[in-house]
Amino acid sequence: TPVAVTRDEYLDTDPHWSPDSRSIVYSSDRGGTMDLWVKDTETKPNALGRRLTFSIGAEFAPSWSPDGMEIAYVDHSSQLHVISVADNDDRVLTKPQRGISQPSWSPDNVHVAFSVHQPLSTRFREGYNRIVVVDTQNGDSSIIDQPELSISGRDGEGPVWGPNESGLAFFMDGGLWVLPVAEDGTLLGKAKKVLGETGDFPSWLPDGQAIIFVTPRGIKHLELESLESHYIPINLDYEIFPTAGKLLIRNVNVLDGTGAPPRSEQDVILEGPRILSISPTTERNLFPELRTIDGRGRTLIPGLIEMHTHLSLPAFGSRHGKIWLAYGVTAVRTPADTPYRVLEERESIRSGKRIGPRIFYTGGTLDGDRIYYSGGLAISDEEELEQEMQRAFDLEYDIIKTYVRLPDVLQKVVVDEAHSKGVFVTSHEIYPAVSYGVDGVEHVAGTSRRGFSPKFSDLRRTYGDVIELISQSGVFFTPTILIYGGWSLALAREPDLLEENRFQMLYPSWSKERLLISRVPMNETGSREVMEPIFETVAELGNRGSRIIAGTDSPIVPYGFGLILEIEQLSEAGLGPSLAIRSATQLAAEALGAGDDLGTVEAGKIADLVLVKGDPTQNIKDLRRTEVVIVNGRVVTIPRLLNQP
Repeated sequence: TPVAVTRDEYLDTDPHWSPDSRSIVYSSDRGGTMDLWVKDTETKPNALGRRLTFSIGAEFAPSWSPDGMEIAYVDHSSQLHVISVADNDDRVLTKPQRGISQPSWSPDNVHVAFSVHQPLSTRFREGYNRIVVVDTQNGDSSIIDQPELSISGRDGEGPVWGPNESGLAFFMDGGLWVLPVAEDGTLLGKAKKVLGETGDFPSWLPDGQAIIFVTPRGIKHLELESLESHYIPINLDYEIFPTAGKLLIRNVNVLDGTGAPPRSEQDVILEGPRILSISPTTERNLFPELRTIDGRGRTLIPGLIEMHTHLSLPAFGSRHGKIWLAYGVTAVRTPADTPYRVLEERESIRSGKRIGPRIFYTGGTLDGDRIYYSGGLAISDEEELEQEMQRAFDLEYDIIKTYVRLPDVLQKVVVDEAHSKGVFVTSHEIYPAVSYGVDGVEHVAGTSRRGFSPKFSDLRRTYGDVIELISQSGVFFTPTILIYGGWSLALAREPDLLEENRFQMLYPSWSKERLLISRVPMNETGSREVMEPIFETVAELGNRGSRIIAGTDSPIVPYGFGLILEIEQLSEAGLGPSLAIRSATQLAAEALGAGDDLGTVEAGKIADLVLVKGDPTQNIKDLRRTEVVIVNGRVVTIPRLLNQP
């Protein structure tokens, strides 16, 4: 029976046992940032534990050395560190990289292995996930030669070093592989596929005779000699936190999100998680017994829905939910992420352990055998694709995303199989993807395996056939204009944009610095000229009735605040305030298949609502003036999110 060793709202993740099985090192934000903590689970199971790292950055993915003296870990820049357990001496062993896997120690207590992205040429960024071995004493590193295949991903797919000379275990090409290596990483033979089944987080048993790993159906135990396997039964059920009682929002301006103009002086009653009624305000309060929020001078709008984000778990820790809600975002869709981490966040929010938005999710992007991002899944053939599709169905993905190098024939397989289960499919690709029936297309530009952007020219002009394909196919289109110059335009117009209170109090320091430095703006005139062709594209698609939905590709731009800026610029581009707001409410809910429950302020709908000061149909920037957020009928105020009185 599982026993909890931490019991609070913080994010505690990436646990790793000490060699004597008495202590656990894990990553937690209980100290304000994601740091490493060591906890004695035998003699002090209820104690807080000892904080091991104290930097302003984020530290996670710890791995204890076999002798118990050191811990290897990864920071938010994907640098590999080794820290002494006794005196906290911390050494950085690698430069920042494009996402590396959790490190794993060799039995000799000297070498550490992990997977890293290795591009094949300087012309394109795609490449293979390769195994790197680092000597922790001198920092020397080498890439282990392996077949022309890519380790499935760079999160929980390995490599993991076994005891003695068991070798390195990892998932690749639709199965579990073991590569014979010496303790210094020298090859001792060829990689062997020991199981034709995909999974995550492989871990060796101490005798080196078996490996356990995570599957969508539970933890599996594999005997390496007999190749027999069985599931380890673990009950990890949780209860959804209930919402009860009634709430009156009195004398409020209601923008219902349907495209209708705002209705002034309305009384909105919530009961439990849903909207009970909406009616004109009377001179005398007919419901004095109800808990009441005064809506005078405020507008009630549907909760905003971010349709393209990637959750930087665990780097942001439990800040994630607070950031989203602080900007009025009550639902997010992540079209590419590490599924078990996202599920942990979603379950914590649903159970009431943490506060945050609804999460609609998928796992890694389905890509070809050459990939780039750490969350991408390298698919080499249809057999491996079938396994990943089954994982998607077992874990009940809300959407599936295909990426730029997935062969066209496999893209069609994805669409057909996903649609047979009623699952939404979106893609970077526009053609032939739309002819196969994809439901969505991401980005006004975006990369393509065909060697050029398939959507606009070097002068940022959208091709005419792209306009036709989007408008006539009826796909939901997420332009993410902020990442193509809109963020620079926003900073050029408002140099002190990120001095506002919510951003300063909720964002970790390392992220604030990156956002301010990485988007050095031009002057406003130059920035507006850069954006003009994209604004024209948005206007043309809007005039043709295309289904434009708002998303940002955060954390390239700020979580939460970025969505508000995206809506502002969609409005400026030609959609106008009402349609721009609908792109993040009603139309977004329809794209999620949740239009019957979310996206509008109507009786019977789920009470995901935002109270803003002013009227955003008159001044779109009033969306920034969030005062109260209601998610699933639960009221959250901005001071509470900021831990203010």
